[in-house]
Amino acid sequence: MCERKVKKSPEGANLIITPEMVCGGEEGSLKSGCQGDSGGPWVCRRRDGSWVLEGAISWASPRCDARERFTVFARISQFRGWIDRLIG
Repeated sequence: MCERKVKKSPEGANLIITPEMVCGGEEGSLKSGCQGDSGGPWVCRRRDGSWVLEGAISWASPRCDARERFTVFARISQFRGWIDRLIG
């Protein structure tokens, strides 16, 4: 659903969602990342109450509207080794 919505959005025909990305959004909602939010976190609460960083905003709706385009995040789990090497 996300990729279809992205492709239909303004200038979305050239955007590709890869396995290193994760899409987040709620159909019919305005809640969205905005241009300028790149690098911002997407965190999720675990059952034990702790929080985990799942993604970093890669791109979003040009008009900050999830009805137009969902937010696409870099999937942190795919980059964890690289991150650990860089800051370790």
